[in-house]
Amino acid sequence: MDLIEKIADYVLETDTNAIPNDDLRIAKMFLLDSVGVGFAGSTAMGVNSMVEQLSEWGGKEEARLLVFPNRLPAPWAAYANALMMHARDFDDVHDVAGIHANAPVLGTLLAASELSGREVAGKDFLSAQIIGIDLAARLAMSVPHRKSGWHASSVFGIMGAVAAGGRLLGLTRDELVNAFGIAYSQMSGNRQCMLDDALTKRMQPAFAAQNAVISLLYAKRGIQGAKNIIEGKYGVGFTYFNQALDKECLLHELGNYFEIRRLAIKPYPCCRGCHAAIDAALELREKEEWIGKKIESVRILTSLRTKVQIGEPTNPHGMTQVGAQFSIPYTVATAWLKGKVGLDDFMGSALSDQQILELAGKVEVDVDPDLPDPMMGIPQTIEFKAVDGQKRVMVVSSRSGCPEKPLSNHRIKAKFENCLKFSQEHVSEDHSSEILNSIMNIENSRDVNKDIHVIYGRRTVE
Repeated sequence: MDLIEKIADYVLETDTNAIPNDDLRIAKMFLLDSVGVGFAGSTAMGVNSMVEQLSEWGGKEEARLLVFPNRLPAPWAAYANALMMHARDFDDVHDVAGIHANAPVLGTLLAASELSGREVAGKDFLSAQIIGIDLAARLAMSVPHRKSGWHASSVFGIMGAVAAGGRLLGLTRDELVNAFGIAYSQMSGNRQCMLDDALTKRMQPAFAAQNAVISLLYAKRGIQGAKNIIEGKYGVGFTYFNQALDKECLLHELGNYFEIRRLAIKPYPCCRGCHAAIDAALELREKEEWIGKKIESVRILTSLRTKVQIGEPTNPHGMTQVGAQFSIPYTVATAWLKGKVGLDDFMGSALSDQQILELAGKVEVDVDPDLPDPMMGIPQTIEFKAVDGQKRVMVVSSRSGCPEKPLSNHRIKAKFENCLKFSQEHVSEDHSSEILNSIMNIENSRDVNKDIHVIYGRRTVE
């Protein structure tokens, strides 16, 4: 028996009532955060064009979209919603696993809820979310994906999405095993798009959500997938990473501890690897002796992986949106000069702000040979030097938003409300409050499809 069968049992047999209330509360916060960044993502570059294309293809009107009034076939709706949630690079992250999990999982769950043809209780929705996140994170932690060129958010996101959707749709054990096998034939996503500043970076978790829905529907039709996808000769570990998965990591406290507890809400809309240096810059600029100081240079010591991915010098003539999101020099310069790093700092004229680009040119990213784990983005050592000769060295071992350094409820709500300001459609204060209240009370919902309808485009409000 392959381990995927044990995982299928875990997905289907975990009792919703046995999931701790604190985990349900955490899941609500990440649902709220994901919807908020999804609204902001509705105006991100490329999103409108892709929604237009999906609409032109047409098809059965099975599921709704955030913000947009369209109804689309379930796979396309899952794709569009996950795309919006990830487009601003503002969605949550599991710092240890190195994945964005909620975008593919929730993109799938929203579509699956409407496909189910029944009332979906709020607690059932949240439990499926928790289990999907848990599986995606466990899989990512069981292999050394940071040494590879695979994009873990999509490679493992599809498996978490299948787990979540399969649980919600009530698949049988055999159907779910087949769905995992079908999804295995579609596991994909690479890191080259990040180095090339490509919009496909934001599309990869969306492909995972889309293909998860397709896998589930095929499985319900009796289509068979590979059965030995974990331990088989060409299972995921050997095929993608040239080694077996770490079974202990995958199975440790399975069903008793849920990895959603280790997710981080992002305070800044850019690559998580930038956040340690941003935290340091924002902290130092508020120190009395550093207020108003001009910076001569900044040197950041980090991992080789981080340097290669987000440590390259900035373009002095201007940045692309994706390039800025994946640039320590750009984000540190923005933090120092503006005292914030927000959505508007990755749009329009901000990307060619000469003052920011000039300071970004003074930020150097080097490899720290003494890191305990050369693949991890933290700890980071940041050395600031002012033009008057004053120096400060800061070591950041945990980043804002992680469980050890959580954002306050006030800051989470403020992030949500700010994201709505960047929506494709205007969101009134009353509408914002409706969304907030519906999500924060979702565990009491008898039917999620009706009770959180306010997150969808206006045409579909019933």
